[in-house]
Amino acid sequence: MFSRKKNTQFSRYVDVNNDFSNKELSLSMWYLRHIFTLKKIAIGILMTWCVVTIGIGIVYWSYYLFVGYPQDQRVFAELASFPNYRAQQELYKAQPIRLSHTQVFHAGGNFYDFVSTVNNDNERYQAIVRYHYSFAGGETSQQIAAVLPGQETLLVQYGFETMKFPASISLVIDSVSWRRVNPHVLDDVQQYIDERFDFGVENFDFVRASRIEGIDGHQIRFDIVNRSAYSYHAPAFHIEFYDDGQRSGVYYIELDTLLSDDQEHIDLRSFADDLQVNSIVLY
Repeated sequence: MFSRKKNTQFSRYVDVNNDFSNKELSLSMWYLRHIFTLKKIAIGILMTWCVVTIGIGIVYWSYYLFVGYPQDQRVFAELASFPNYRAQQELYKAQPIRLSHTQVFHAGGNFYDFVSTVNNDNERYQAIVRYHYSFAGGETSQQIAAVLPGQETLLVQYGFETMKFPASISLVIDSVSWRRVNPHVLDDVQQYIDERFDFGVENFDFVRASRIEGIDGHQIRFDIVNRSAYSYHAPAFHIEFYDDGQRSGVYYIELDTLLSDDQEHIDLRSFADDLQVNSIVLY
């Protein structure tokens, strides 16, 4: 009536064809018995991964919505109002020199002086100007002049020889190069120049040439005063003659030395026709 249930022992299973081993059979049976449990575990892992990743995404998107997005909007607004450095470079680059009052003066005999006024309006750029003059029937040799920052000086061709008075003169600028003054080396350029180039004119006197009085050439006498705290070796000056506010001629002198707080007496002779001078300016 009661019979003993037979217990199938898979461990005693022998595959006669050697295609399916006893171990493989045991693993297959274990998988079939736990397949639903494995599915539940896989689903649980996937759900956990989804919850974690979606939760992190929600946190970060919420942070961006309430914190990052307003910051981005402020950055975009700042960029819209950010300085245009290309435009600023145009403002800070060296501005062109200004030229004016091109004239020619008879210096005596067959010699003539060509002169123009040049202004460098740049506060931190020194201009190196190469130039020459052209006129009807010829041109002068090339000259070079340095124009300090914020200064005015003369572009001159002295003693050019020609058989007739040069007509239709014009100043030709061959090139202009710029040397920037480093603000880390020199902060106040204008103060530096003013402290070193402080010269004055005193005791001016002009005597016109007169055959009757035996004066062959016009006499221009004056004293150059060095009011600066610096002494100079071989200083050179352009001298601009004026007659009632109008330029009437130019002259060039070079001294041996000019000490600080000292003066040098200058006695010039000019053989220019009809020269009249009642004041002078140094450059």
